[in-house]
Amino acid sequence: MPLHLSIDKAANIVGSQTKLAQMLDIYPTHLSNMKAGTRPCTINTRVRIAEIAGDDPQRAIIEGLIAQLDKDDQRQAGAAAMLQSMLDAFPPES
Repeated sequence: MPLHLSIDKAANIVGSQTKLAQMLDIYPTHLSNMKAGTRPCTINTRVRIAEIAGDDPQRAIIEGLIAQLDKDDQRQAGAAAMLQSMLDAFPPES
């Protein structure tokens, strides 16, 4: 699940994005920036967000790895494509 959707889902569960940020021990502005894609999100934070949202934390790890790879580097872009193919081959359970 894209990070911004996981953040929204987790925030709805805990009551607000501010409460979610408090649970994650980060500044609310940092969480907002992560949601907007202007601040990187660590793998550990992605896992915690996924757990709160009730999503698969293993998928969150792979999605986090994909997000960290440099799309302008041919090898990293290839690795990102391979990881994405793995996720696509095993869609999340509904």
